[in-house]
Amino acid sequence: MSEDTSVVPKVFIESQVSLMYLDNKETEQFTICFPDQSDPDKGNISFLSPVGRQLVLRSAGEKLALTTPGGNTEVIIKEIKFKSHW
Repeated sequence: MSEDTSVVPKVFIESQVSLMYLDNKETEQFTICFPDQSDPDKGNISFLSPVGRQLVLRSAGEKLALTTPGGNTEVIIKEIKFKSHW
């Protein structure tokens, strides 16, 4: 079983999303997953979570005000990758 990674234009389930926070220019990566695979400590967030719902179907390069448990923060979606498990 090989694993290929490709850049995709929109955020979908099983996408790896790189976000850049505009206030400090730091980046963070999340993998959007199904609820039973959610593990925020490992960067896996459910597409049904508050942050996951805000990211699904967004585009690379898109700027948005992300509402998080810690408050609102502006981010840019730097890159979206999709991992194929075929």
